[in-house]
Amino acid sequence: MKNRILLALLLNVSCCCMAQESVSVDSVLCAIREKDQSVRQKIMSVLASGNQDSIMTVVAQMNKVDKENQTFVFGLLDNQGWPDGLSDKANSAIFLVIDHAESAAQEKYYPVVKDKAERGIISKGDAATLQDRILMTKGEMQIYGTQTTMVTVNGEKVNYLWPVRNPDQLDKLRKEVNLPPITEYIAVFEKQGMKLVWDKSLSVDALKAKMLRK
Repeated sequence: MKNRILLALLLNVSCCCMAQESVSVDSVLCAIREKDQSVRQKIMSVLASGNQDSIMTVVAQMNKVDKENQTFVFGLLDNQGWPDGLSDKANSAIFLVIDHAESAAQEKYYPVVKDKAERGIISKGDAATLQDRILMTKGEMQIYGTQTTMVTVNGEKVNYLWPVRNPDQLDKLRKEVNLPPITEYIAVFEKQGMKLVWDKSLSVDALKAKMLRK
């Protein structure tokens, strides 16, 4: 009887410690998400000012924040994997840190991002966005139409949709990952006073050539 009571007490202590550890990791990840988003909101505001010194200062701050966030998140993933039972914000934090990392880290952690999206832990749209970003970085056509690039046309900066692998199936593919139709995506840019051009016939090489012109 005494042995059973002792075992029960040890199990309770173990469970409590695990719960406290989970809450602690969740809290840290939520704080990481807040830092990630705050510095990017700051960049959006200084970009509007056009002050190059301010822009460079905030970009340096963003890079510092990203490195700090990556140290924690990548260490977590490498040592114990993506924890179960996290809050939505904490799960989102892990994705954002991966999404904002360099291409090698994005490719390394994409499989776990895809797995979490398929299990409903993060959105399928998030995984699709990361997949498109990886493809664009590698100079390949994207799948879901989430990535854009800036092109200077007659002295004016214009956003171009990165070439899409199957343009006629784009809305169908976007719907499968819970993304809105491409026309709605383009409309978001227009509401912000930016032009987004989608040229279905444009190849990656042709777009790269446009990017090199001044």
